[in-house]
Amino acid sequence: MKSEIRAVVLDVDGILVGFKGGKNFPDPCPEIIAALKNIKESGTPVILCTGRPFYAPTNAAIIKEANLNNFHIGDMGSLTMNPLSGEIFECKTVSQEDSSRLVQQLLQEGIVTNFFTPESYFVQEDQAGNKINQLLSASVQITPEAVESLVEAVCGKNVLYVSGESKESGAKEAMERIYRGFSGRLNLLWGNNLFLEGYHYGFFGPAGISKATGLERLIGDMGIPFENVLGAGDGVVDWEFMKLCGYRATLENAVPQVLENVSRRDKERNFIGPHVDQNGILEVLRHFGLM
Repeated sequence: MKSEIRAVVLDVDGILVGFKGGKNFPDPCPEIIAALKNIKESGTPVILCTGRPFYAPTNAAIIKEANLNNFHIGDMGSLTMNPLSGEIFECKTVSQEDSSRLVQQLLQEGIVTNFFTPESYFVQEDQAGNKINQLLSASVQITPEAVESLVEAVCGKNVLYVSGESKESGAKEAMERIYRGFSGRLNLLWGNNLFLEGYHYGFFGPAGISKATGLERLIGDMGIPFENVLGAGDGVVDWEFMKLCGYRATLENAVPQVLENVSRRDKERNFIGPHVDQNGILEVLRHFGLM
C-alpha cells in the first residue's frame, strides 16, 4: 500500500499534537517527528494542513525537526508556503474594507476579536487580558500584539483571516448574522480548538478559501492524483480536505461526524487510530505501510 500513497496530508492539533504537557504538547513526541522525517526522506512529501499560523512554535518545530522541506497549508487555507525556504505558493487575504468593517462589527457585539497576518496576530488592548484571549494565546503559543484600536491597526495590513471568540449565548448567531452581511465576500468556518472547548470560535477568511481549497490547488500543482493521497484530521473543517483523498485516517479523539464518516467507508483505505494522547498517528502510519 505504501507505494500507492504519494503524499501524506496531516492536521496538527489533535493528530500530531495532543494534550499531555511535556509528552505530546506543545510538540509531538520524538517518535512522531522521526517517522515524518523518514517518510519525507523516502520521497513521499508530508504536508501539514492546519489552522495555525506558520509562526506558531509547534508548526515551526515540526517542519524544521522533521525537515519537511516542501509547501504546507496554514492559516485555515489562506497561506500556502514553505517555511524553510520562505517561498510562498499562495496567499489569499481579506480586503481592507471588509477587514475593517468586520473587526468593527465583531467588537460592537462584545466578541473577542483577533486578526491574523502572515507575520503576527493582533488583539485590542481592552480584550488582551480576557480569559478567552489567554486561552487562544496558549493554543497558538504566541502572545498577540496588543493595540489601542484594532480597527485602526487593521488598516494597511495583509489580513489572512479574522477570528471571533465568545461563550455568550447568541454569539454564534451574531457572528453568522455579521457574516451574511458581507454578501459572499467572506468564508466563515467554525473551529474545534480544545483550548476553547465550549466557546464559539469562528474564522472569517476570504470567500472560497479553506484547508480543502488550499490542498486542491497544491496537490494539483504537484501533479499527484488525489486517489494517491492520505489525509488525516480530527475536525469538521478537516473532513472537507480528507474527503478529497483516496486514503483517510482519524483518531479516536475526533469529533463524532469525522469518526462516523471514516468508519462507514471501506476499511482498507480508511482507518481510525488510537487517541492522540496515545500517539495514534503512529498506528495510522503503520496501518498504511508508511512505517
